[in-house]
Amino acid sequence: MEKFNKKQTLVKKNTNFKMYKAGKRWVFAYSILAFLAGGAGVAISESAPVHADSNVEQSIAAAAALSNTSTPTSSVAQQSAASSAQSRAPQSTVAQQSQANDAAIQASVQVASQAQAAAPSSAATTNVQTQSTAPQVQTATTPASASASSAAATSATANPAAASSVTLASGSVASDSGDFPKSLTMDQNGDKSVLMTANNLTIHAGDAAFKSAFPDNAVASAATQGEQLVTFELGNGVTLSASLAEGTIDYSQTTDVGDGQFHGPFAAITPLPKISTELAKQVGRPETDANIPVWNSVEDYNKPGTYAVVYTVQAAQATGATEFVGAFTGYFFIRVIPAADTTKPTSEASTASTSASQATVTANSAADIANTASTAASSAYAYTSGAASRHPDNKDLADLNSVASAANTKTAGLASAAASDAAGAKGLATSVADANKAVESAVAQVDAANKAGNYDAAGSYANEAAKAASNASSLAAKANEQAAKALQEANDASDAAKVATDAMNKAKTIAAAADAKDFASNAKKSAEAASDSASQASTDAKKYPSDTLISNAASTASSAAAKASDAATQASDAAKNGNESAASNAASDAASDAKIASDAAATAHNQANANEARGYADNAKASANQA
Repeated sequence: MEKFNKKQTLVKKNTNFKMYKAGKRWVFAYSILAFLAGGAGVAISESAPVHADSNVEQSIAAAAALSNTSTPTSSVAQQSAASSAQSRAPQSTVAQQSQANDAAIQASVQVASQAQAAAPSSAATTNVQTQSTAPQVQTATTPASASASSAAATSATANPAAASSVTLASGSVASDSGDFPKSLTMDQNGDKSVLMTANNLTIHAGDAAFKSAFPDNAVASAATQGEQLVTFELGNGVTLSASLAEGTIDYSQTTDVGDGQFHGPFAAITPLPKISTELAKQVGRPETDANIPVWNSVEDYNKPGTYAVVYTVQAAQATGATEFVGAFTGYFFIRVIPAADTTKPTSEASTASTSASQATVTANSAADIANTASTAASSAYAYTSGAASRHPDNKDLADLNSVASAANTKTAGLASAAASDAAGAKGLATSVADANKAVESAVAQVDAANKAGNYDAAGSYANEAAKAASNASSLAAKANEQAAKALQEANDASDAAKVATDAMNKAKTIAAAADAKDFASNAKKSAEAASDSASQASTDAKKYPSDTLISNAASTASSAAAKASDAATQASDAAKNGNESAASNAASDAASDAKIASDAAATAHNQANANEARGYADNAKASANQA
């Protein structure tokens, strides 16, 4: 819609107009009567002739206060069905004598309002006629028959923009529940000759799309131009239509509005301070509509409540061949309901779930790192402790053992803390899943409440969903925070474990050298023992040179002693090179050879002792024989 940029002011004056018939053509000679909204008197534009091609400012100003409720677009067939079902309402007249300066100028406005019992929307009838009597306002309201109500209830055609999902934060929401209908229909002339329709809207509070919707004096040209149906797009999903039972709409007349030019009928948002009880009765709405504030988009789009938007349609006909002449004014409703957006909490819950999963991954990683560090530090300390015990006089090994011991203790503490925090993080991640279940439940309740038209409950459930989603996000954040703490502790444990393993590696080098020296020393001792055994066997062999057993044993002992000596030399060389393994092997060989020598020497010595005993026996026998 375009902004109507010319100032329009309603003044309470006499309207001088008359209609006359020339053949089949009706021509307006003067402007129409304007009814001041909210007041009991008659507001009339300044007396001036208004022709078919006159400036629209006069006609808009004249019709600005004449308000009639209307509803969304209905098809001609549906309107005809409603028209055939409804009966004409009886009328009661309330005359108001205007204080006019020109007594010769007279006008009459007759309104017949027919209420539809089945649908909350009401059909309002407004009949504008010229009479040569004193100015007066006539108002009558009659309930429609049951059949008429049934037919009229189906007359509204839902606007696609007004039927968007109720769970969305932006866009209007279709509703036909309670006392808020999807649409209202007005019988402007009281004879079904002209029907005006515009759809109501239900939006969510805070929908920025409506922050500047329906500004005062915004003008819309015909969106569709049919022979008997013209529609206007007022923006934000509102479609206004005018349909004729007979005749044809003329689009030949041009009207200048601001910097634009319209062909045929056009519509404008009409600024009114409030809806009057008289106006509500005119259009067949409850008088309590007077309590409904007029829409102020900047302030009202974010405040739950019901608001009225007043519009005026200017027929702008070049001829009077139909009853579609003059100005037709009405209003539609915008209901602002508490925000019931589930997109944000659903998205927030999804993000929280992803975040919680990441926290779990981090926590598991922290636990693994902590466990590995603890095992490594413990093993390192076990080695340094053993090395220090084997070489109690080695100060370096003692110092390294102290370092490994402290590092192991630190690692164990950090690993324990990491494991605890990792478990806590995973527990919080589980709580996120529980919170997300609460979000899912609340979202389902929002959807159910919206479908049932219970928007207050939907808003309440949406708040629950938002709180649950916020809780899930908070828990996910805490889970990640604790998982990050666990990971840091695990990394610190790993660093401490590295200190222990470094001490172990240094201890291994020192211990290897020390062990090699010990092996070399042991090998030397074994070689010396083997040499002693060989020497003993050799002595026994010399004592009994004819004893083969002793000779062989002495030979074996001597050979083993030689090998043990060679092994001791090898162990010594390996120890000098820090080759613990070679020294160990050589020491082992020396010990084995020493044992062989020892066993052989023992055999030789035992045989020698036996020989000596036999000698003593032989000597004793010989002495006995001599005696």
